Amino acid sequence: MRMQIIRTVIIAGAILLNSITLTFAQDNKFYNAVQQKQFPALQALLKEEDFSAGAYLIYKAVLLNAFGKADSSRLLLQQVRRSVVQSNDTLGYLYYTTKADNSIKLFKYDDAADAYTHLSKHYGAFDKDDNKAEDKESINMWRALKNVKPQTISQPAETVIQLRKDKANLWNINVTANDSVHSFIFDSGAGMSVITESYASLLGLKIVGKGAYPVVSGITGAVTRAKLGIADKLKIGEIEVRNCVFLVFPDSSLSFGNGYYKLNGIIGFPVIKEMGTLEFVKNTLTIKRENATNPYYANMTLDGLKPVIYLQHADELLPFTFDTGAQTSDLSDVFYNKYKMVLDKIGIVTEKRVGGASGAKTMKAVKVPEIILYCMEQKVVLKEANIMTEMIDTNRDIYYGNIGQDVIGQFEKMIIDFKKSYIRLEH
Repeated sequence: MRMQIIRTVIIAGAILLNSITLTFAQDNKFYNAVQQKQFPALQALLKEEDFSAGAYLIYKAVLLNAFGKADSSRLLLQQVRRSVVQSNDTLGYLYYTTKADNSIKLFKYDDAADAYTHLSKHYGAFDKDDNKAEDKESINMWRALKNVKPQTISQPAETVIQLRKDKANLWNINVTANDSVHSFIFDSGAGMSVITESYASLLGLKIVGKGAYPVVSGITGAVTRAKLGIADKLKIGEIEVRNCVFLVFPDSSLSFGNGYYKLNGIIGFPVIKEMGTLEFVKNTLTIKRENATNPYYANMTLDGLKPVIYLQHADELLPFTFDTGAQTSDLSDVFYNKYKMVLDKIGIVTEKRVGGASGAKTMKAVKVPEIILYCMEQKVVLKEANIMTEMIDTNRDIYYGNIGQDVIGQFEKMIIDFKKSYIRLEH
């Protein structure tokens, strides 16, 4: 059960939108590296190439944003002269999308709405027509949060939290709010934290904004309307979170199998990314505010409000979305199209039922006996792997699939370091 929620938020929070129409931009190798999320390649290009100081500052800011250093990226953008932004549409677009995304990650919601409003007015050629209404709703949502204080986290140097697996084999944690303890899913793939209407009332969340906002499932395309709720304070173990924003869904949207499986809520990426270093050993989570050592290279970036992991396949480093709230890993049509000749020879045509908060959908796929990937030097084996042959919108033409709990479960230990941008799997 993949909770592919928050497509609106992901698209509004991404560094780039879906399609680029300006031909001159497509010929720019720096821009193409950003568009295809090939940030390791962009790192190398910035070291080797010599180009204008203004362009360098913007691309460096894009890179810092991708590797989770939003504050450093914001400071770098402040050094860019306005004339540089105004003289080149591509650089201007990158400047404002990065500025907007930094604002979201730093919980400066009104600044994000301002930046996206500027984009919609002046850089419409970079966006597909069918996204424009959706982008307008996203701007309205960020604007509705303008009076909400930034989210803050207080935590000890180290804390240990016990995880539990639920019926869907997803990690659950205890969340204390309004003097009561409740079980929530711990989901890195959720672009925002989520709660049902009944639990929002029980926990005393303050509803902000006018009415509800459309949230589109990245898998099915179905729309569910959700309100915005603010938790003044909640605790996860010894960690205290203030001013946590939730999408408040109707109870029925988070109930599956005729009520067999119900969600109270989800602690999503905006909270998780602020915790520092997360070390998972079986069902024990150790959270460290600071990680003293870092012997590993950065293999994780952030696309708006979702983590991306770079895995090796056939001697190529490929980007995949990373989701602790997904039961299984699925490879996308991007993977299928790249390796089609091989996959068609060894695979069988099949269908797979996929779904989320807005319903389910049957999609065409090819199933192969196994796919071998590498996370750093660790071998990852996807047995009976499903490779979608139809496009899932959240993958766009970029991501080669989504990595979930079936991969994580192959290893004794997983480390996610949001400050040093790596995901490490160990036996």
